[in-house]
Amino acid sequence: MKKLPAAPAMRVLAVFVALLPLLNCGTNSSVQLQKITVTPANATVAKGENLQLVATGNYSDGSQQVLTDSVTWQTSKPTVATIADQGQVTGMGEGASQISATYQSVTGSTYVTIGAPALIGISVSPTPSNLPLGESEQLAATGKFSDGTTQDLTQTATWSSSGTGIASVGPTGSVLAAGLGTATITATSGSMNGSASVTVAQAVLLSITVNPNSLSLPVGESQQLAATGKFSDGSTQDLTQSASWSSSGAGTANVTPTGSVVAAAMGTATITATSGSVNGTALVTVGQAALLGITVSPNPSSVPVGESEQLTATGNFSDGSTLNLTQSVTWTSSTGGVASVGASGSVLGNALGTATITATSGSMNGSASVTVGKAALVGITVSPAQSSLPIGETQQLTATGNFSDGSSQDLTQLVTWGSSSSTIASAGSSGSVVANALGSATITASSGSLTGSAGITVTPAVVVSLSIVPATVSMVLQGSKQLQAQATWSDGTSQNVTGATAWSSTPAGIVSVSSSGLATAGQVGTTTVFASYGGATGTANATVTPLMFASYYSLVNSTASGIDGTLYIVNPGLTVGGTNNGNLCAMIYVFDQNQELNECCGCPVSDSGLRTLSLTYDLTANTLTGKSPNAGAIILVPSDIASNPQCNAGSLAPTGILNAWETNVQNGDPVNPTLTEAAYDSIALDSGNQAFLATMCTYLQALGSGSGTCSCGTGEGAAAAARSSRKR
Repeated sequence: MKKLPAAPAMRVLAVFVALLPLLNCGTNSSVQLQKITVTPANATVAKGENLQLVATGNYSDGSQQVLTDSVTWQTSKPTVATIADQGQVTGMGEGASQISATYQSVTGSTYVTIGAPALIGISVSPTPSNLPLGESEQLAATGKFSDGTTQDLTQTATWSSSGTGIASVGPTGSVLAAGLGTATITATSGSMNGSASVTVAQAVLLSITVNPNSLSLPVGESQQLAATGKFSDGSTQDLTQSASWSSSGAGTANVTPTGSVVAAAMGTATITATSGSVNGTALVTVGQAALLGITVSPNPSSVPVGESEQLTATGNFSDGSTLNLTQSVTWTSSTGGVASVGASGSVLGNALGTATITATSGSMNGSASVTVGKAALVGITVSPAQSSLPIGETQQLTATGNFSDGSSQDLTQLVTWGSSSSTIASAGSSGSVVANALGSATITASSGSLTGSAGITVTPAVVVSLSIVPATVSMVLQGSKQLQAQATWSDGTSQNVTGATAWSSTPAGIVSVSSSGLATAGQVGTTTVFASYGGATGTANATVTPLMFASYYSLVNSTASGIDGTLYIVNPGLTVGGTNNGNLCAMIYVFDQNQELNECCGCPVSDSGLRTLSLTYDLTANTLTGKSPNAGAIILVPSDIASNPQCNAGSLAPTGILNAWETNVQNGDPVNPTLTEAAYDSIALDSGNQAFLATMCTYLQALGSGSGTCSCGTGEGAAAAARSSRKR
């Protein structure tokens, strides 16, 4: 049996898939084609390009089969898109067309949109290209599109070079030869590009310039010409020695092999320099004897500022003769501000320096150097002419020079300074005078034979600064601290002037300072203390912190002995500022033997008033726990009643002074009890303790439901004994 050649796998698969629906129909007639799906759906293709569609059949048994080669394909707009029997769509014109596939009376469709033609290639011309170094060439980029059309993309393409050091390319395709070698120039548009090869060779000679290109020579004179070649890379080269030189009139002007022209007879001739096929020329005119040079005399010359001098210009000609050209030349100065020159050669010195005076006739000139000397110094003025200085202080003097031309100049740093008595006043090298001792002295400023002077009177030293020691003061209410005022004088000495100083503070009332410098704290706050003496002022910062008062108690001893303890609070009327007429709140905090706050309350105490409180009935009667403490401590804080009229101990505004003392039973013997009376200890109240007391009291007030609140007795001056029979 003859073996059939193997078919490509994809080809066999396509045939099998195409026959499969027929096979299915033959074996199972109950399976029906229900729908045809055309993919890709709603595709877009460029004009002139192709797109393969696939028709897939969906059967009643859930199976799918590819029917691309079996269906009948149709297009709704053949002018937009055509469809081949195997489902290949070709874009014909921009727009959209419905493509349908029909098989066994079932039709499926999709829309295909035909877009603008797609760019499928770019060609760059000319290629290859050969350029001399330094020259440029315009390349063109032509795009080829899917519909077979072409378009000039030169201005829109993106240009690049594989070797910018060899050939660089501009944004519109202009190539510049930059270095020897070969580079590839590429034009890119989207994903498409095209390229051209550019080879850069050696630069070529473009032109020759002969310099000078026009000259006049007297008979017998000569002049060297120069030939300069300009090359395509922008460079130049001296070709004088390598060019071939020739003359159109050898009898008039001859030229040597190295470009030197010799005038032979009157007339004109063209001199040519040739290299390869490139040449350059110069026109030579031979005339009568010419001016070869100008001599200016005298040279050099010296002129003082404001003075003048006459110069002379003499012409030297090619035939050896000379001529006075003073009146016919053009005179100029290199620096008119130093020396100016008139039309007839008269030079005037204007300022110190050197200038070159030039006489010009045609292309010839001569010059002379003129040095303008400085004007003479005629006097020196020292200012200020009279000064008064305290001992130890300094003053800067200024020396001004007056010159013969009416000008003046600051000579402070240039003159020599001196003093008639350095023990009284000494002068530094730059005119700074220091007052050393009482008396008068003359300060001099000298330059050469000239001297200027000023009078200095030295007076007693003055206070230049005042400092307060210590500079920072911290005190508690009613506390005091000794301040000292230290004065520093202009002579560098210092002295304690505390008793002679005027003291003050701002804001006032927080601290008062006596004439002896004793600072007393009268009110809580911060203030600045000022000390004034001898026109100087010093300052110090003072801070006054509030006070709290504390003492112990023993309720056990009072109960055992049957004798109640008593707390006395006195407002001595020392409150500064007159807040609420001097009335204060006595904020009371009762702690037990475990250092826990049991009770708190606030009691108003009038100015110069006395309040009496019972330990048993007022201070330890309403504990939050319901259990009386054995012993503990009582803390008392004076507070501003104006900011807290209810004297709520949960809100503190510490200020003022309260005196407090209490009676305590020292033992529990009911027969022979021991009583003591002691004043409360005063302690500085810091912000941490203040916040703690207020917070804990507020806590007791919130949780106590009336418990944890002490009472303030029956009133100021009333005894608590009447309540001795009351039950706790």
